Amino acid sequence: DVEKAFRSYCDLAKKNHTHAMHRLGCYWDFDAEKINPEEAVRWYRRAAKGGHISASYNLSVAYNFGLGVAKNPKEAFKWCSRSANLGHRSGQHNLACAYERGRGVASPDEEKAVEWYLRAANQGHPKSKYNLGICYLHGTGVASDEEKGLEWLMEAAASGHVPAHYQIGQFHLNHKSGQEARKEAIKWLWWAQDKGCPDAAARLMSLPRKEVDAFFNEKQQMVGAALSRDFDDLFMLHPDVLKSFANIYRNRGLLVVQKERNRRRRVLRTGNSTHSSSSSSGCCETS
Repeated sequence: DVEKAFRSYCDLAKKNHTHAMHRLGCYWDFDAEKINPEEAVRWYRRAAKGGHISASYNLSVAYNFGLGVAKNPKEAFKWCSRSANLGHRSGQHNLACAYERGRGVASPDEEKAVEWYLRAANQGHPKSKYNLGICYLHGTGVASDEEKGLEWLMEAAASGHVPAHYQIGQFHLNHKSGQEARKEAIKWLWWAQDKGCPDAAARLMSLPRKEVDAFFNEKQQMVGAALSRDFDDLFMLHPDVLKSFANIYRNRGLLVVQKERNRRRRVLRTGNSTHSSSSSSGCCETS
């Protein structure tokens, strides 16, 4: 009950409860029937002055974008810095961006940017992992180190950051040699374009058609082999790879996979299987 929670937070805020103040800010920012950015900023400020980490971050965002208050890069930097020093990982990332671009500070400081990207990356921030990888590759604010750069890009890709997939593909094309490196590049570029990266799609189109087709044909053969042996082989693949393969097969692949999932659901409900005994391995689809 949003309204009941609102009344409770109002009562707590009167007792200078910083978390309640922050929640009131969030209420006026997101949950109210008629949002009120100015009122949100008022409550964020009260909570931030009381040392609330998320309120400090939200206040910095308000100043950065002019939400409920006039844009003020210096105030944005001040409150972002406070949230970062309190350990807010998005605050640390934004502070790194501010240092790198010179927002709210006298001049850009790339070394400081790398320092804060590293702090945020160590807390699992995907964009900081990506930016840190780019800094190492280009020697921005830190000594150039291709190995470390690739490591951080891989970390970002594992966190689901799509541009990292593209940059890893580019790295293998630009910094590695040999057929295996090009196959690895095509793999990463394919995953990136499959997730909607237009640069990756354009890069794939610029490569020799024979190389790209060879990659697709190899993956089609893998799916075909899995389908002919047992669906368990197919379902053990990474979800992103499975989606890519389904896209290769277009409607046929998607329908076949969905048909098998529906069959397994029926087996779970009835306890009867009309499929071959090779699929009764105890691995059940429940979602």
